Amino acid sequence: MDTYTNSETKTTTEEYGEQLLSAASESIIENAGFMEAALDRINLVAKRGVGTASLVGDDFYYEPSFLLKKCVADDNYPVRLLLHSLWHAVFAHGYSGEKMNEEYWDLACDIAVENLIMELGIADFSLAIDNEIRDYLEEIKTYSAGMTAEKLYRFLLANPPSSGVISEYTRLFSRDDHSVWRQPQNPDMNREEWIRISDRIKIELKIFAKSTGHAESLIGNLDEATRQRYDYKKLLERFCLDSENISVSEDEFDYVYYTFGLTTYDGMPFIEPLELTKGRHVRDYVIVLDVSVFCRVEIIRSFLQKTYDIIKYMDEYAEAINLHIVRCDNEESAHTVIRSQSELDSFVDSLELNDREDGDYRPAFAYVDKLLYERVFTDFRGVIYFTDERGIFPGKNPGYECIYAYFSVESSLPEVPWWATPILLDEDSLQM
Repeated sequence: MDTYTNSETKTTTEEYGEQLLSAASESIIENAGFMEAALDRINLVAKRGVGTASLVGDDFYYEPSFLLKKCVADDNYPVRLLLHSLWHAVFAHGYSGEKMNEEYWDLACDIAVENLIMELGIADFSLAIDNEIRDYLEEIKTYSAGMTAEKLYRFLLANPPSSGVISEYTRLFSRDDHSVWRQPQNPDMNREEWIRISDRIKIELKIFAKSTGHAESLIGNLDEATRQRYDYKKLLERFCLDSENISVSEDEFDYVYYTFGLTTYDGMPFIEPLELTKGRHVRDYVIVLDVSVFCRVEIIRSFLQKTYDIIKYMDEYAEAINLHIVRCDNEESAHTVIRSQSELDSFVDSLELNDREDGDYRPAFAYVDKLLYERVFTDFRGVIYFTDERGIFPGKNPGYECIYAYFSVESSLPEVPWWATPILLDEDSLQM
């Protein structure tokens, strides 16, 4: 960790600010040694005019006068501020995708970070307002499915807070400036390095967690930040393998030369038949939508659109593509066939998300088996099962290809039967 100032001559305020952050760094290493790799990565840069503080790549910019003002009100503010920004970097909060609700995402990230700092229970990291923060966190935990930034973001989308609540959340949880997250930069190199740091911290944190009994939220957020993303397009290739109807091309094959070879060379053809004409036929793909009310329609639209576009592009020899969309909510099954872009648009526009019994994949497979028995499909390719929750699998192999596309349900892939292929999706992976 290095310290810099954007002026040749340091003012007294800048010198005090540098001293405060140096002491904050020492406090973090002393109380949370697993953060040393993250601290070593960054540069502390005093910069007049930034207003508050922000971590841009590897540079932590801070306004010295802001830091001193906050420190006068609360001695531990510098260490809390620095730790807060470091966790944003470790959890890759600045790489959320372009179509996020920025206000909700910022709040979700701040709540997640402050919750895990509180969870550590380290006195040197505490603030005078922690009792207020703790009360709000307990209330949020009652309703949110989890305390990672991703799950808190989904909670806020499903339960939009009032302007008054947003102001209160901002007062309690916000520490640094997130506007730099939306500025053009070259994040790939920094992100890869921070992912390596996150992996290292995760290993050391597990040792810390065993000795203290804390850090449940820390590990969950680290899992979310470092989990592997998958190429959904490549995975769909197995559903779009070309099946050719091989036959002789009557327009290009000359039987005179072929017969001449058979008679002259003792059964050896002079030329081989020119292959091949490819039969064009209808392909059928089944998409099961098994989502809760917490999954936004925009996410479902992105998933269906990307799937439709990929299949249309890759399955070039099909005469037509039928997407059979199956819904199984509370034991009620629905089946919609999508044959065109306009039908897909109409389906999504009329889509309603209903409460359902969680965690049972079996009804959807039973319904697909029923469609197979009734010979609904011309050329059945397999099932793409899109869900936002874990569930109970059928007891046996259904006998066809099956992809389980999990949308940010957990920080790691759930265990699935050998015949199912799991994939974790997020908003970035659903962008075209």
